[in-house]
Amino acid sequence: MKNIFALTFAIIVTFSLVACGDVSNNQVLEELKQEEQVVDEREQSTEEPKQEEQMVDGHEQSIEEPDVEEPVVKQSMVDSFIEEYNATAPTPITDAVEINVTDEESGHYRTEFRLGAFKDSIAKTGKIGDIVIDIVNCGWQKDELRIYADNITPEQAVEIVKYAAPVMDPDVPSDALQDVLDYLSGTNPYHNGYFGNLCMSYNEVYGQLMLRTD
Repeated sequence: MKNIFALTFAIIVTFSLVACGDVSNNQVLEELKQEEQVVDEREQSTEEPKQEEQMVDGHEQSIEEPDVEEPVVKQSMVDSFIEEYNATAPTPITDAVEINVTDEESGHYRTEFRLGAFKDSIAKTGKIGDIVIDIVNCGWQKDELRIYADNITPEQAVEIVKYAAPVMDPDVPSDALQDVLDYLSGTNPYHNGYFGNLCMSYNEVYGQLMLRTD
């Protein structure tokens, strides 16, 4: 604003001098051009920082993005068991696929005296070598984990229980686990029942193994 007043004042003074005959017309024009040039330079010098500030603001706005939290997908007990079992077992669980243990036609049907025990359960079947194993997360609060294997030998049952039990119950006593393994090997008396926070049953006639959290 001051620059505009200065230019206006300069023009008035210049024309006054011309009217008084102190300077020539060429001189007047030359001085006017110089004054305009000075004013333009001053205006540009004051506007450039604003333009740069706008560019900076625009750049910041372009790179600033709202924080969007990605939903956390919680790993199921079934997948967690498979992962931890495979971390220690010499023969891992492979080819795991989802199944419905309440479907009588699925070939993986499970039932028990507690009605609804397997309702809305999460289950997968996989293979340990040639052994078919079913892993089921069930219970009223979905906090129970079970594994099933059919048509297996006592030696195969030993390997499964040996590596599955510590995953299902990290605090299982080593001596209690060894008693179960000795039973399955035929060197210990009947041991269908509880050990640690687990329950196991094995039917040698049908080769059926069930191990579950209590």
